[in-house]
Amino acid sequence: QSPVVVSPGTKTSDVQGSMPAVGPGGELYLAYFDFANAPSGAIMLAKSTDGGASFSAPAAAVPELNPVSTVTGGGGVRTNSFPSITVDGTGNVHIVYDAEPDENGRDRSDVYYVRSTDRGATFSQPIRLNDDDGATTQLFPSIVATSSGTLGVKWWDRRNDPANDNLNDVYMAISSNGGASFGKNFRITDRNWVFGSVESGLATGYHGDYDGIAADGENFYLSWSDERNFNPDAFFALVPAAHDANTPDFNLSAQSVFRSLVAGGSTVCQLNTRADNGFSGGVDLSASPLIPGLSYSFSANSIMPGAPVTLTVSSEPGTHPGTYQLVVRADGAGVTRSTAFQ
Repeated sequence: QSPVVVSPGTKTSDVQGSMPAVGPGGELYLAYFDFANAPSGAIMLAKSTDGGASFSAPAAAVPELNPVSTVTGGGGVRTNSFPSITVDGTGNVHIVYDAEPDENGRDRSDVYYVRSTDRGATFSQPIRLNDDDGATTQLFPSIVATSSGTLGVKWWDRRNDPANDNLNDVYMAISSNGGASFGKNFRITDRNWVFGSVESGLATGYHGDYDGIAADGENFYLSWSDERNFNPDAFFALVPAAHDANTPDFNLSAQSVFRSLVAGGSTVCQLNTRADNGFSGGVDLSASPLIPGLSYSFSANSIMPGAPVTLTVSSEPGTHPGTYQLVVRADGAGVTRSTAFQ
């Protein structure tokens, strides 16, 4: 079929990030980001009830927001505030996006949610989904509904690196009441990472743009671009809709992920740890890989999460120059968490 123009053709709109979703009656919704109010923007929604042959005039689901454009981490990493949309079995429309809570404010970016219970005619006021109390970046949210209407939202999150806003994790939140409220955030990734270098000749700014989430029955299926091995790899996790977000957990993060030393010298790497959801007991630390000319020693080989710990990396005079990635791992109570230095 010939293309149907959905956004206004007035040359006053600059649009990107369109995403479709289909309701239970076959109604088609199209959400997209409109830069018309630059430097702020809006998330617009158009609707078709004739299979996409025609669309309603776009209306604002989110009339104004402060879009996110770049983040720390090297290479001018580009981001966006494009919407992710899903429609549940009752016909309610759900949209998530990321934005700066205050233009040029302290908090870099948060994840927000709006919903419509009248099939796109009106939308609720935005609510923030990330429940951290810091100013770190939350990016690239996506949303889906299970067969029963349970909502799952996933995003990139840097709450475990409050000092530098470099280390990336994937977090998630679930709503079992159709979006009236969301449960506690919980972590998906077992290791955080920093952006790796990009191959020569490729655009340097693209990391994680096309992550996603899907649902089948009462399970969520998450995919994301993960650079724990320097170059991006595709990672996947299955999360049941009934997942308990209060499961005991702990965090291990590098305080400064980039260190340098001269052959024959040493450097000290600070590690931050934290117990979550009542995690109790100690964890054992280890470092890898074995690299000729490098040796590792911890200030303590076993700690209680919440206690500070350091890793000293020493080199022999003949150590080959280069960039190395060192992985620090913590194991305890059947849980493994790891982080990395370069």
